[in-house]
Order: sequence, then structure tokens, then C-alpha cells
Amino acid sequence: PGVDEDEALRGDLDLAGELTLRGAGAGLTIIDGGGLDRVIDVLPGARVEISGVTIRGGQGQGSEPGGLKVSGRLRLEDSEVRDNSGEYLGVAGYGGIQNVGELHVLRSAIVNNHGLGIVSTGTPPLAGILSVYESQVDDNDGSLGGGIVSMGVAAIERTSIRGNTARQGSGIQNFQLMRLKETSVVGNQSLGPPFSSLKIAGAGIENYGTVTLEDSTVSSNVGSSSEGSRGGGIYNEHILKLRNSTVAHNSAVEALTGPVTGTGGIDSYGSAVLEGTVIDGNGPNSCFGILYSSGNNLSDDSTCPLTDAGDHLLLTSPLGSLQRTRNGTDVHPLLNPSAAIDGMTAPGECTQRDQRGAQRPFDADSNGSALCDVGAFEWSDPDADGYETLIDNCPFTANPGQANTDATPTGNACECGDVDSDGSFTGSDALTLRRHLADPIAYPLDSAALDRCRVYGGSGHSCDLLQWVVMERALAAPALAPGITTLCDANLPLPPASIPLPFVDEFDAPAEWELTEDPLVDWREDADWVFESGALFKRRNDIRISSSADPEGRGALAAVGDPSWTDTRVTAHVVGTQATTVGVVTRYVDRRNYYRFEVGEIGAGGGARIVSVVDGRYEILAEDPAFEGFPVEGAGFDLSIEAVGNRMRGFVDGTLVVQSWSKHLESGRAGLYTAWNPVEIRFERIEVTVPGAP
Repeated sequence: PGVDEDEALRGDLDLAGELTLRGAGAGLTIIDGGGLDRVIDVLPGARVEISGVTIRGGQGQGSEPGGLKVSGRLRLEDSEVRDNSGEYLGVAGYGGIQNVGELHVLRSAIVNNHGLGIVSTGTPPLAGILSVYESQVDDNDGSLGGGIVSMGVAAIERTSIRGNTARQGSGIQNFQLMRLKETSVVGNQSLGPPFSSLKIAGAGIENYGTVTLEDSTVSSNVGSSSEGSRGGGIYNEHILKLRNSTVAHNSAVEALTGPVTGTGGIDSYGSAVLEGTVIDGNGPNSCFGILYSSGNNLSDDSTCPLTDAGDHLLLTSPLGSLQRTRNGTDVHPLLNPSAAIDGMTAPGECTQRDQRGAQRPFDADSNGSALCDVGAFEWSDPDADGYETLIDNCPFTANPGQANTDATPTGNACECGDVDSDGSFTGSDALTLRRHLADPIAYPLDSAALDRCRVYGGSGHSCDLLQWVVMERALAAPALAPGITTLCDANLPLPPASIPLPFVDEFDAPAEWELTEDPLVDWREDADWVFESGALFKRRNDIRISSSADPEGRGALAAVGDPSWTDTRVTAHVVGTQATTVGVVTRYVDRRNYYRFEVGEIGAGGGARIVSVVDGRYEILAEDPAFEGFPVEGAGFDLSIEAVGNRMRGFVDGTLVVQSWSKHLESGRAGLYTAWNPVEIRFERIEVTVPGAP
């Protein structure tokens, strides 16, 4: 083994410098440590990307981890880190990943590691930076902490943390600053040593720093020891904030005799603030300690001191069993009727979407007043057939009675390829389509059949020859049928109403804006976008992570408009008072896919650049480092980005500064951008026009 050896001469694979390692897929490319040593070591100063691999069979030596050690910067995506061990000579160590630098995990699985899934230590901005996105951290075990332990800054989004075990903090242990969004912490178990006099703390989440949960679920976690448990769901000793989240069916039990006095839900010895949160079905009781309400909460017992506007005590919120969502997390659907549905009756703002990504609010009782639901789940039925989207076999096409002729999971109304409307995809559908293509008058198709026709790409009612060819090929290879693809018009949500151009917004309708941030910065309370006096303000962040000179200099985004906009010119009038970088955005799909034109401040490096962000990857498309920068003190200027076809152009006060070409994104909304740490930046107007129009 290569203990204390960093030249890749023996033992683990030592990675230095800038390196990209792409496999053929996690099921095909496997890097196996063979139980001899750690598998991969990302050395200090290295910038590494690893994708499409499985990293397994690592064995930690001494205090070193079994799977990966990250001392530089690692982006790990579409990969698995599994079946590694950190135990050495009977002493528990780190099994999966030890991060002492900067680690970003995307669409990956950290599973079945012995000695923790991920541990992140160090002091930001130089170390201890962790983000986990659309991933699974499941079935790992450890001593103090099982799934994720963070001693730095961590952002966890759309991630499942499930089935991990440890003595305490089995799902998550946090010691500094952490945010969870659209994430589930489910089915973790803390197992204290037998006959210990200590109560076990936090089977789901154990917090000694600051942790914020938004649109997240903490459920079915079990704390078990000889003396019971403090917080089967959440144990808090510092600052805890829950917003539109669900804490349900967690329990604290005595390991030998069963349930004893303890706190199944939230046990807080610090400060816990709840807003729009469901606390239900925890045992033997839901809350203990210092908790405050910001309103619109619901609890099924009296142990939670919820007395603010819109709070409901001693009301049970009917919750369905845990369901796996499309983003891979687990959520309790609300069962209608429920006090939680349209339950945020007091003034205040809910989050913009629920744990699944469904938009809030939805007018569930159809009374013309859309109010947000309490908890992580927003009950919605966009096709108005009486079935909630999560359990609807045709979520966006009315399918009364959930009619389903064949064995596929989709109902008759949205069965892709079913152009003869018999509820299943067979050879008769290909024949029906072929006849229609040959003579549409003699063999017409109704609109519903046309909606089910697009089985491969295309847009709108694409009942063309390509669809017939794909159907025939699928029928010839039964492994592909009937699931040619789940993409057809009948399975897609209705597009939003088109917003015509020109479009002008003077920030008088905040509800129309999507406000978001990079996972690693800008998410303390004083890092807000503020609509005020006909302007949109962005004010100081509370934490500094990245340099604005880096194309990955992260910050905050605000988006508005029509996702179908293609060729546009977006212009914002900006007034800056000390902001490192400011920009305008076009073709915004989500915060991981957009183009921006940004300029730096005079005296802070200046420069102008067009940046693409595609699938979370940042790239400078064009740059003018000699651009002087924008003025600071009170002087306003116009900042524009123009997208026409594949060409992008950036303007300051109408003067072309830089241009580039990119073909990745074809349409999207308009938006605004600031990098970290603006003392204050003010946007007074945004205008979207057709390029070349008067």
C-alpha cells in the first residue's frame, strides 16, 4: 500500500494538477481498490473532474479514508462510491469520501460504505466546502455520524439521505453551516452502545452549528439507546430553521424495553425557528426545548410551542406513506382533505416550489384563492381529474378513474404511442399511424391521439414518418416496447402562456420572479433580494466563497418571463454601490442552465465576459479583460445581452463589448445576476425586446 506516498508509485491513485477522468458509466467503468489501500487521492491544488465510474473496494490505512480523499478540488458526477471501508486495526475511520478541500457531488450515489459516507472538514473559503446535488447518500454506517458529517460549509439539494446507521447523527451531523433544500432524511437509525447512561442525539440530523431546511422531509428516523433518545428526527444545540418542511413519524425508543420518555421529533437546546412546517406522528412526543414559530405551522400534539398567526395545534395532517419523487427523494403526500392543504393562511411567503419541484401555490379547493400548503408537499391536480400529481398515472392529461388497460405505469389517456386509443401500444398503433401519414383525410386522428404520437423527440403534434419508424423498431425489439420513451405530449405539462415581446418589468410584481442562489453562497438571511420602491435590490452576503474573477464565481440569480423566448435582447438598468460583479441573463432554464454577460467593478479588476452555465458546468465563452469596469458610486448604466441563434453579444450603455457563439441552449427566460458580497446593487428596470426591433 502507498501510505504517505503521493507520487502514484504504489497503492492509491494520486491525482495532481488539472485532470478530467471520464468513464463509460458507473456500471461499466470500475476502479477497485481490492481492499489494499485508499482508491483515489486528490492532492492539494489539484482540480479534478471524475464522471461515469464506480469507486469501490478501498481500505483506509490509519486515519485515511477508504474511497477518496479530497485535498484539492473535485467534481464527482454520475458516479458511485460504494463498498469502501475506513476501519483499520479495529478502529473506525472514514469509509467513503474525506473532503478537506472542495467537493461537489452531482447525480451520484455514496452508498454502503463502512465508516461514514462523506466527511467534510476545514475552514472555508480554502477548505471544507461541500455541495451534494441530485444524489443518494444511503446505507452507510459509522460511529459518530453515518451519512454526512460537515465541519465546514455544506449545501445539499434534491438528495436522499436514507438508511444510514451510527451511534448518533446517523443521517447528518453538522458543526458549522449547512443548507438542505428539496432533500429527504429518512429511515436513519442511531444505535447507542448497550447499557450506556447517555441518551442518543439526532438519528436524522444532529446539529451544533447552523442548519436550514427548506422543502425537505425528515421522517422515519429512529433513535435507540438504553436511556432513550434526544430527537429521533432532529437534535439541535445551536441554530435550526425549518421552512415548508415535514418532520413526521420519527421515534425515540429505549433499546431494551421499547418506547420510553424521549423526543421523537425535534429536541432543541439552541434556537429552532419553524415556518410553514408539518410536525406529525412522532413518538412518544414531537417537540422539546427552545422552539419559536414564524407562523403557519401544524402539529398533532401540544409539545410544540406554536402560537403564532396561522399555527394549528392538536390537528392531525393526513399524510400518505412515503413516496419516491422524480428527483429521487422521499416525501409524504398530503391526503385531501387536510388542514395542511391551503393551510398557510397567515401573511407571509412560502417557498416557490415543493420538495418535488412542483410550483407553489396551487388552488387545491378551487375557490379562486391560491394559498400554499403547510409542509414539504404542495397538493396539486393540474389536469383536474381528482388525482394528485404524485399518484396520478397521467399527471398532465385527465384520466378519470385512472383507467389503465395494460401493465405499463402510465394510464390510457397518456400511453405514449397509443394512437388508436385502445389503452396500449401495439402493432396496430404503428399501422394506424402509417395509414394516417399516407392519407390523413381518410384516416384522421383526434387531438388526443396526436398528443400520444410523439414518441421520439420533436415538438408539438409531431406525427411524422420518424415516429412511425421508431415505433416499428420498438415493436421489433420487445425489450424496448412499450417504453419507447416516456416523452410524449400527453405526458408533458401544459406550457405556460406565452408572454409577448417587448416585455418590461419595473419590479412591481415580485410573485412573477424566481429568486435563487448558488448552493454554496448567499443563503444567510441578510443575503436577500429585496423588492422596494420600484426597484430590485441585492444586498450583502454573509459568507465569501469564490473569487469573482473565476468563471465559477458564484452568486445569486433572479429570473422572469417566458421559458419559450428564443432570440432576445435583455437590458437592465443598474445602479451599483460596491458590487464585485453584476450581470444580465438570457435563455435561463434553471440555475444550472443559462447564459450571462457580466462586468466587474472599477478598481476590483474590471473585465467583461460572456459565461455559459450548461448542466452546472461553467465556461467563459468570450472575455475582454481590458474592459475598465462599471462605476461604483451611484452612477447608473445599461447592461445588455443579446442572443440571436448561436450568437451572444454583450453591451454596456449600448456599446458592444464582447461577443461569442454557443449552441447549447435555445430558449429560456431573462434574468439578473450578482456575484458574492455586494454591499448593495440596485436594478431599476429590465426590458426584453426582439433584437433589431425599433
